[in-house]
Amino acid sequence: MKEGVGKHVHSYPVKVISTRIDWILNENIGKQFLEALYKSENLEYYNIMYLRTLIEHIYRTFKKKNQTVQKFRLSL
Repeated sequence: MKEGVGKHVHSYPVKVISTRIDWILNENIGKQFLEALYKSENLEYYNIMYLRTLIEHIYRTFKKKNQTVQKFRLSL
């Protein structure tokens, strides 16, 4: 079977970047790093795409877990 025959198929180039974040999430030095970032008054750190992506990931993960806990508590 030929894909895209008789159909309009679009493809777009993407840039994929990956990095290890397990040390930030699982090691004590990662916790220290996040605390230092939190306490810093230098807002330029938030212009670093890596840090912005990391913060968004952490926020989404814990927001979802918190919503699950809240639903459980309300059902009791």
